[in-house]
Amino acid sequence: MLQRSAAAKYAKHVFFTSFNDVDIFIEDTAIESKKIYMEIIRRAIGQEVSLAQIFPIGSKSKVLAQCAADQGARERKCVCIIDGDYDVLLGTPKPSLIRLFRLSRYCIENYLIDEQAILSVLDEEVVSMDLSSIRKIFDFSQWVEAVSRHLSKFVVASGVACQRRCGIATVNIPLSELSTCYTGHVDQIKISQKIIDFEVATDAKHGTGIFAADCAQVRRRHSIGDDELTLFFCSGKNLLLPLLKRRLQKSFAITTSSASFKLRVAKRCNIDDFKLLATVIA
Repeated sequence: MLQRSAAAKYAKHVFFTSFNDVDIFIEDTAIESKKIYMEIIRRAIGQEVSLAQIFPIGSKSKVLAQCAADQGARERKCVCIIDGDYDVLLGTPKPSLIRLFRLSRYCIENYLIDEQAILSVLDEEVVSMDLSSIRKIFDFSQWVEAVSRHLSKFVVASGVACQRRCGIATVNIPLSELSTCYTGHVDQIKISQKIIDFEVATDAKHGTGIFAADCAQVRRRHSIGDDELTLFFCSGKNLLLPLLKRRLQKSFAITTSSASFKLRVAKRCNIDDFKLLATVIA
């Protein structure tokens, strides 16, 4: 299938000038991620702003390149949105570009790991139980504490290994390499081995002790606990949501499609982090 260039995808916005009050460009090209963005952005900018379409361009580098090329005066309001990825975790400065908004979490899906929003959807979905029973069985806090005990170490390690270009995969790691059960939990042994692999590869390239020193520096940068570190900076799309899906299927035998469930959560999740979005649109 012929792939359109980033410039062609960017130019698509001209066909929607009658329906959009603002042009919004994002990285994700997956239909599901695009719809999640639409729900959250619509809530963030308010119903008084018309928004019929947003425009996925592709990779972060492509979004940044298009944003950098569009720094002059323009007739229409615009904003380019990029994922936080490991950049926020590692303290990488956001590029000094106007009309650029960077998520403060790894990706848009991280905002869906929201206890109250998930419980609200479960209350509609699980008709055989009342909300109190659902909350007790779901036990969100216990689940987050259990997975964060190991994933907090993993996300710091993978972020450092990525920054140091250690030579082994640090993103899009299959869930099967971190979890062997279907209860929504992770495998401590598998994660520990991944961290060892990151350390060996990083130190082999940069010198003994570099990996440990970098990890300690990252932990000092963030005065938050393991729970927040995991929920903010561990990939929501590739790790947290798939783990959550397993937990919900195990606990409630949820049959609703994953996409539908996510969209319903997106209509309810906390969007405080997007309050500044309106100030970036120019």
